[in-house]
Amino acid sequence: MVQIAWLRCPDCDGKFYVEKPQLGKDANWFCPFCKRTVKESEVNEIV
Repeated sequence: MVQIAWLRCPDCDGKFYVEKPQLGKDANWFCPFCKRTVKESEVNEIV
C-alpha cells in the first residue's frame, strides 16, 4: 500500500497529495489546481 501526504499550495491554497517517500528531497511538485510548480520548502502545510 502506498502512503501519501497531503500538501497545501502556497499560491492557491489547493490541497493535493504526493507519495510519502518523495518527502524530504526538496522535490518539485505540480499543483493540479493553479498549475504551479511547488517546492517542498514553499508548501504551507504537510499532513
